[in-house]
Amino acid sequence: MKKRVIVTRYISNEGDSRIPFSLFRSIFKDLLRQIKHDDEGSVASSREGSTKGRINFERPVDFEIDEEWDNLSLQSNSTMSSVMSTDATRFRFICEELNAPPEFAEVVGKRLLGLKSTAAPSTASKPPDLDKIVNFIADAFIRCTKHADLVLLALDDVHWMDEMSWKVVQAIFERSENVLTFCGSRPPSTNHLAVDEKFWSELHGAYKEEGRYMEINLGLFSEIDAQEMIAYHLDISVDKIDGSFLRNVFTSSGGMPHYLSYVLETIKRNDLTVELDNGLIGLKSSESAESKLGFKSVNDLLLYRLDALDSSVRTTLHLAAVLGTEFDLLDAALTYEE
Repeated sequence: MKKRVIVTRYISNEGDSRIPFSLFRSIFKDLLRQIKHDDEGSVASSREGSTKGRINFERPVDFEIDEEWDNLSLQSNSTMSSVMSTDATRFRFICEELNAPPEFAEVVGKRLLGLKSTAAPSTASKPPDLDKIVNFIADAFIRCTKHADLVLLALDDVHWMDEMSWKVVQAIFERSENVLTFCGSRPPSTNHLAVDEKFWSELHGAYKEEGRYMEINLGLFSEIDAQEMIAYHLDISVDKIDGSFLRNVFTSSGGMPHYLSYVLETIKRNDLTVELDNGLIGLKSSESAESKLGFKSVNDLLLYRLDALDSSVRTTLHLAAVLGTEFDLLDAALTYEE
């Protein structure tokens, strides 16, 4: 039987530490779209028979995307309106199922998701406190993904994640049954994590003993590690690798595993190896006396790989680079013509 797996990924940046719920601002809309289609049928039944909820489904959906996004988007207004209508309907459905008070539509729907209500804001109710928002987002995450056999929540650079996002991650960890969370960060000893101290202590105590938490410390490769990785990628024995080849590759990658894999993929793709006079495997000679690889750093390697792409692919990359940044359609057209 085929298993249903949902993968949710996010990389925090330095500015996220100052933005409450920065993680879920980015992934919440995607989560709404994970609601299984048969759930949408229950939306209709809720409209007909359910009156106990605090969100009234009899009213038309009154959320629409911000006008600023319409100006940036290359999609048609009709397509975007349709997509947002679906997102808003599902959001209201989640509010109904979780029995959320009306002010959540204002706080989470408008301020967190960027959905703008056409209805006049309510002045009678006060904004919900942060703990209630944390609980709502965690419950919504679990509800949207409950049909999956496995949900992978992969978070990188969490040393930049804000405190409220950490609280939601904690709540998901404590309540969910099908979520596997991966967190990557710089060493916590030198990079403070905004995680709750009690929760952090429980992770290293009871949860670790129960097998629910594992911590892996990853460091730079040594030359011996790099040698073994070269042998694996190029399908040669370790004793067939020339010493200068090893030092060149190791220096170019800085010993970082991910960058080392980039270097080796480039070497293999471009057939840059050759059997030397001594019978060992080394690099082919190049015009650069400083580096037989043709690049001296990972940045040079990335530029090297981009330059090797077909011109039409590079043009597409140029267009993609400006998406999400304000520009005129004429600018995009002129870029494509060039």
